[in-house]
Amino acid sequence: MAGPNLGDCYAVSRTVNTSTTTELYLNDNATTAAAFPTKSFTPSGLPAPGTLLSGFQLHLSTVTVMTGAGPHLRVVDPTGSTGIAGTWSGPSGVPGGTGEITLDGWDYWVTEYLNFPSAAQTQDLVYTTLGTVPGSTEFDIQVRCRAADWDAPVPGTGSNAGQLISQGAFGTYNVARTTTGMWLYARYNLPTSGQANTNLTCPWGSLGFTDNAWEWLRVTADVANGIRWWVGGPGAWSVVQTDPYPVNWASWNSGPTIRVGNGLLASSSLGRGFLGGISDLWVSDTVGGPQILNLNLVAMTSATDATWPNSGIYGGTWTKGSNVTATGSGLGSGNPTFLFTTPMALDQFAVFLDNTTAGSYRADEWCLIYPPVTNKVAVGMLLAN
Repeated sequence: MAGPNLGDCYAVSRTVNTSTTTELYLNDNATTAAAFPTKSFTPSGLPAPGTLLSGFQLHLSTVTVMTGAGPHLRVVDPTGSTGIAGTWSGPSGVPGGTGEITLDGWDYWVTEYLNFPSAAQTQDLVYTTLGTVPGSTEFDIQVRCRAADWDAPVPGTGSNAGQLISQGAFGTYNVARTTTGMWLYARYNLPTSGQANTNLTCPWGSLGFTDNAWEWLRVTADVANGIRWWVGGPGAWSVVQTDPYPVNWASWNSGPTIRVGNGLLASSSLGRGFLGGISDLWVSDTVGGPQILNLNLVAMTSATDATWPNSGIYGGTWTKGSNVTATGSGLGSGNPTFLFTTPMALDQFAVFLDNTTAGSYRADEWCLIYPPVTNKVAVGMLLAN
C-alpha cells in the first residue's frame, strides 16, 4: 500500500513550554484566529483555505527535558471545542479524546556540540575556575572542533584571537586558530626572575584540516619530548610537528580560570571568538594523565543550560555565555502524523499544541498530506487532454 501523499512543509519554529501563553493553534481560518488571537498561528505560504487534505505531519523536537511528559496534541474544529476524528501515527503516545494524543519518550536531551560566535562579547565563551591545582611542567590538550573556513581571518587581534582554549592566569597558554595555522602562545618563568613568551604555529598544510569538517587536534608539552602537535583522534593520534620546550615553564597554578571559545572574560573591546563548533575538550596536567578539564557536554540536560559540572579531578563548574548555543537532540524528536477519517478542507480544523507539564519542545514544521489521485481521476485527466 502506498504511503501518505505528503506535500509541502511550512515553517512554524515556535516553542511550547509550561506556560499557557505558549499554547499554539495551527490553522488557516478566521474563526480560530478570532477565538485565539494570541495563540493562533498560520504559517506563510499555505495553499488556499478550501484545499482538501487527507491529514498532516508535524515536525517536533525537544528543547528542554520534559521529565517523563510529552507533547499533548489535539485536532479540533475551528472553535477549538470539538475533537475531529482521525488516527495518529509515528512516535508512540497515549490516545485521549477524539483526535487527541500525548506523546511519550520526550524526556531526554543530548548536547552534541557548542557553537561559538566571533563577536566581541564576554558572552561568547564557556569558562570554569578550578580549585587548587598543583603546578606542572606539562600539559595535554585534546579537542574536537569544526570551522567553516579554517584559515579565514578571525576578527580581533592579540593572543586570544580565534581561541579554542586558554588558561587565563600565571603560566598562561592559549591555543587558537589563525590564517596560517593553529597557534600556541605560552607565558613562562625565566630562570632568574620575570617572564617570557613563546609563540608557535603548526601550519595548516601540516594539520590537513578540511573546511566545515570535524577535526581532532592535540597539543602536548613535556620536557623529554618538547611541544608536539597531533591529529587523528583518540586511538589514532599521529605527531605532525615537534617544537622546543620552553625552560622553567609552569603551566598550572592555584585557581586558574579556563576559557573556551573566547579569551575575553572581563572585556569586550575586541572580537576574538573561535567562530565554530566544539564538541569535545579535555586537558591533563601530564601527557596522558588524569583529566583536569572535561567539557562534559553529556552533563547538559537541555539546550538552555547555563551551567554544568566539569568532570575533571579538581571539580569546577562550566558557565556558558548567553551567545553560545547548544546543538543536540532529544529521544522525543519525531514526526507525528494525523490522518482524517474523512478528508477535510484546510480551513475546517485547527491543530492544538498544548502547554507542557515540564520542559519544552519546538514545532519546527507543519506538512500537509493530500488525498491520493484515484484511477478514475487520472483517466479523466488523460481524456481531457
